Amino acid sequence: MQWKLILKNADHLNFSSYYYHRLYHEQTTEQRMVDYLLSLSPKLQEAYQVMNDLKFAIETRDYSYLLATLQELKKVRLNKKVRNTINTMERFLPYVENALIYRVSNGPTEGMNNKIKLIKRTGYGYASFRNFRVRILLQFKLIFKPSNPLTATFQPVVA
Repeated sequence: MQWKLILKNADHLNFSSYYYHRLYHEQTTEQRMVDYLLSLSPKLQEAYQVMNDLKFAIETRDYSYLLATLQELKKVRLNKKVRNTINTMERFLPYVENALIYRVSNGPTEGMNNKIKLIKRTGYGYASFRNFRVRILLQFKLIFKPSNPLTATFQPVVA
């Protein structure tokens, strides 16, 4: 699928491995295919370059480069969709800055929520919330401390 290659970052394109592609009737690389596609439309080439610059700034977590790129793009006339993307990024610039500076993610929390939903779905309903809670704590290898522990009482054996 050639259109997927356009979505790839320019520095992730393979330029050394050749393989046969039926549309070109010859051995070719991903880089050559992208170059050919970009040569078909100057607008596409400009949008590709702009988006790769923005993706590079985000991937390298370089906020100053991102700001400089956005400032440069204000002077250039761009496609409506590309301009819309840039305007959205500028609108949320403080949040983008935080995302580039801090490596905090809610991924682990989302993973736990997903696992809890899976337990709930496969359990077909638990007899009590306590059992459900215990199953979750066991699954995540957390310590279960009962709220009302049973006291151990021993009765002497009468012979």
